[in-house]
Amino acid sequence: MEFSNKVDVLVLFANAYDMKDDSGARVQGTTVHYLFWADQGSAFSRQTEFDNSKPVGYQRAKVSLPFDARNKIPVAPAIYEGTFSMTVGSDGKPVMKLVDVAYKCNVDFKESVNPGFVVPGMVQADPESKKK
Repeated sequence: MEFSNKVDVLVLFANAYDMKDDSGARVQGTTVHYLFWADQGSAFSRQTEFDNSKPVGYQRAKVSLPFDARNKIPVAPAIYEGTFSMTVGSDGKPVMKLVDVAYKCNVDFKESVNPGFVVPGMVQADPESKKK
């Protein structure tokens, strides 16, 4: 029995590989780095954490797909519909794994300045340079 689900993901990086392992056997695949993009990225609100013993930001996921999957990822970063399948991990627990992607749309990252926000050692943004 196989369970699958589709969720939008932001693919940040994809790279096909074709090499030999330590025993000389051929190993092929496509490494994909991605973030979950549910609700059009609304979960990606800015995080602020000045305590450097705690994490800040979003941890990317990484998966190895079949070699031909690289043909389905012609642009990154971009939004793809990710197909996830339920598998059993090495620890015996269920895991949702990205198994396929289908291109949906591009994304644009834009700078923004938060007036009054100060970080030690920060570089002050020049508002005039943003108008060009």
